[in-house]
Amino acid sequence: MQVFTGTLFARIEFKNRSRIGLALSVLAGMALTCGVARAEFAQSDLASASATGEVVESEYDRLTREGAECVVASEWVLAFKTLNAAIELEPDRPEAYYTYGRAHQLRGEYPAAERAFRKLLEIEPELAEAWYSLAKLMVVKGELNKAVEYNRNAIDFADPKNWRYYTFLGELYAEMELKASAEQAFDDAAKLLRELIEPLQLAITDITGEVDVYEISQESIFVPNMYTQEIEEFPSVRYQYQSRSAPEEMVDRLARLEAELAAVEARKAEVLAWMESG
Repeated sequence: MQVFTGTLFARIEFKNRSRIGLALSVLAGMALTCGVARAEFAQSDLASASATGEVVESEYDRLTREGAECVVASEWVLAFKTLNAAIELEPDRPEAYYTYGRAHQLRGEYPAAERAFRKLLEIEPELAEAWYSLAKLMVVKGELNKAVEYNRNAIDFADPKNWRYYTFLGELYAEMELKASAEQAFDDAAKLLRELIEPLQLAITDITGEVDVYEISQESIFVPNMYTQEIEEFPSVRYQYQSRSAPEEMVDRLARLEAELAAVEARKAEVLAWMESG
């Protein structure tokens, strides 16, 4: 399940050639992706079904959920208390560590956030989103080489491949003034987006190309027979033809992806123009 919403593009202030702009934009991206972190762990057993078919939330899951809700509400004391209780209850599960690390990130408590993410990676070493979060932390610390390394780990472990990781990589390479690498990363992001867009476009075209037929009325027509002059009755049915519409969520998703592709291409052009001018 993909739950991390909102654009995570780092917006570098190139005319100042400053890492501060990248760091601040990374922090802004963190705030967009905190609230439902635990749902990213698709393989976690977050709930069990009872004999009656009702979903029963475990104590760990309840604490983790409530901790995430407290983070969204900026209720920090209660958030850390609740998440710590979840970690103490089941220290080998990853969900609470992730939200715990996010909470420290949002508060600017980077050493604590880093410890949480590294502990998380001890439990789930191939968790792409944890590597991605750690990469953003390295940007804040000014360690761009490590940020690239950790972001590449996120790319390697992401399934399916996440185009956002490539856009972030492009930003990192641009800040390091590696033009060819930055261009390639943005191109990879655009390619992944097109691979998502094209099937959606085809599906929407197929749906809207179909026509539904509805019977709207049935009546009789009386016509004189040209030979006998007797009045004959003929049944007449009127039909309405209506083209089908694609589901709204499908159309909305296509619009979002197309907007993201346009943003990636615009950002690539902006970055390359700056690098060529410098």
